Amino acid sequence: MVDLHTHILPGVDDGAENFTEALEMLRIAVANGTTDLVLTPHYLVRDNRSGRLTKKDITSRFKTFKEAAEAQCPGINLYLGAETFAVSNIEDVLDDDSLITVNNTNYVLLEFGFNDLVSRTLKITEVLSQNGYIPIIAHPERYLFIQRNPRDIIKYLEQGAILQVNVCSLAGHNGSLAQDVALSFLENGLVSALASDAHSTYQRVPDLSEAYSFISANFSPNYAGELFFENPMTIIKGKRL
Repeated sequence: MVDLHTHILPGVDDGAENFTEALEMLRIAVANGTTDLVLTPHYLVRDNRSGRLTKKDITSRFKTFKEAAEAQCPGINLYLGAETFAVSNIEDVLDDDSLITVNNTNYVLLEFGFNDLVSRTLKITEVLSQNGYIPIIAHPERYLFIQRNPRDIIKYLEQGAILQVNVCSLAGHNGSLAQDVALSFLENGLVSALASDAHSTYQRVPDLSEAYSFISANFSPNYAGELFFENPMTIIKGKRL
């Protein structure tokens, strides 16, 4: 399986605190059937740690971690991305080439404020799409403004965005509303990928296996294959879905 959204790069955000925890997270992933992971630290958020790291900083830390981690955790493949906060001045981010995309493709994992506005976030996805990027909306089922009117998600899809749902939402760990919205999006074929959004070894762990079994049993094995392997790998390779 392929995990598109993880906070495993150590010491850069609210994910893995150090190399030891990051390595243990990778071992959990491998033990549960994940072979490829995109490391997506929070980026451009107003945070004392990750918000002050530049693209150069994060890229350098990733290269160092990748070399050490893949040597100690055979069978794992790591790629760099970022969970980019949807700032209103996204044009400035594009102009100075500070955007971090998934594995240097035109896919960008995009996070909104949880009580954001449809009008503001649509403008940002529009700018990205017009500049040749494909926004991957991280965990849309968790946003309050989407929960209030889930049909609004169609507006983002019409702009060329795709959806990544968190596996923990399927289990109800983000509340019943998030669970209902996630299932509705899946039932209507609106989701391109499911991911762990892993943050630690004990909470939101990098384990996709239960969700994979759930999708296989309640939808189909083919659908599970699309969500957990085919689509994420297509994204990593920079190809169109």
